[in-house]
Amino acid sequence: MILILRRQRADYFGTALFSDPSWDILLDLRAHHGGNRTVASLFVADCAPITTGLRHLRHLHARGLVDRWRDPQDGRRRLAGLSEDGLALMDGFLLKAAALCTNQVQ
Repeated sequence: MILILRRQRADYFGTALFSDPSWDILLDLRAHHGGNRTVASLFVADCAPITTGLRHLRHLHARGLVDRWRDPQDGRRRLAGLSEDGLALMDGFLLKAAALCTNQVQ
């Protein structure tokens, strides 16, 4: 839901005002957890340049939040996914955010 809201925000405010490629990558990988995401597909919906996205992906990998590997079917492609630590942190954050939103609504 957060990923959808972030994309809808661009419809109202445009894409130049807000930019957070690392967070967008983490949200995208969480939304597609369990499926293979090509590195290139992570940057399709993001308005940041591919080089910016790759830099952020490398940083997330260095922090241990994201795993990267070669596609076993096509060695030219690189795949990415949340690491175990990255998944645990994202799930913890999203559960906390949902609880806060629920408390605000009641």
